[in-house]
Amino acid sequence: SGEYPEVYSGPEYMELCERAGDLRVSPCMQFFRTDFLIDNQIRFKEGIIHEDNLFTVSCLLKADRIAYCDEKLYLRRIRPNSTVTKPAGRRNVEGYFVCGLELMALAKKGGGGQCNLSRTQEESLVRFIESCFHNAANIYCELSVAERVLCKSSFGPLDALLFDCFVEKDVVLRDEQAGGDGSFEDGGLPTSRSIPDEAGKVLSVLLGCMRK
Repeated sequence: SGEYPEVYSGPEYMELCERAGDLRVSPCMQFFRTDFLIDNQIRFKEGIIHEDNLFTVSCLLKADRIAYCDEKLYLRRIRPNSTVTKPAGRRNVEGYFVCGLELMALAKKGGGGQCNLSRTQEESLVRFIESCFHNAANIYCELSVAERVLCKSSFGPLDALLFDCFVEKDVVLRDEQAGGDGSFEDGGLPTSRSIPDEAGKVLSVLLGCMRK
C-alpha cells in the first residue's frame, strides 16, 4: 500500500515494509538473481509449510540492493486445497513456529548479512519473528487437545520448551483475557506487546545479543 521509489538495501526495505504493514513473503512476487541465492546459500526449508516467511526474510537480510516494481505482471490462480485455502491445522502451527525459531537463530548472527543491522531494523526483525509465533498461536488455540499433543510431540526437548514459551503461554494468555474460550470479540490477535512475560524477556535478550 505504501510507495517505495528508491533502491534500498534489503534490511532498509524490510524495515520500511514491516512498519507500514506491507511486508509480503510470497516468493512468486519476488525476482532474484540466481547467483545471489547460490552465493548466500539460501534455499527453501524442507519439511514445513509457511517456509516463505523464512526464505523471504533471509533474502532481505542479505540483499545489498532491492527495488519495488509497482506493476501488475501476471494473474494469480487460486486453487482449492492449497496451503492458504484449506483449513489450517497442526502443520501450519509447526511451520510458523519453526520459521520463528530459524529467524531467531539468524538474528543472533546479526541478520546473516554483510553489515550490522541498525537498532530499528533489529526491532522490525523481532516484530516479524513475534508475528510468526502469534500466527502459530492463532491456529494452535483452534486445535483439539489430541492435535495439540501431537503437535508438541513433534519437537525435541529444547524446541518444546521454546514452544511453551512462545506459543502455549500465548494461548493461555488469550484464554485468560477472553474468559476461557481462547478467542477475542473482534476476532483478532492480542496486541503484539501482550506476548507472555517469559517470551518477551527472551526476545529482549535476543535484541541484546544482536547488539553485542
